[in-house]
Amino acid sequence: MHVVINSVLPVEGKKLQIRKGNVVEHKIWANKVLLHHKLPLISMWQDDTYLEAIE
Repeated sequence: MHVVINSVLPVEGKKLQIRKGNVVEHKIWANKVLLHHKLPLISMWQDDTYLEAIE
């Protein structure tokens, strides 16, 4: 998840912008994989200040 969320676009050199709904979808998918392998799940809590910054 960290790699996906914190990616930098190679051509522009800018951080990848992902909408909050898409981040939640990625977390749900990642949690399914983690659960299958009996690993700790990713928290679904989101910091409100972070969400306002990317909208």
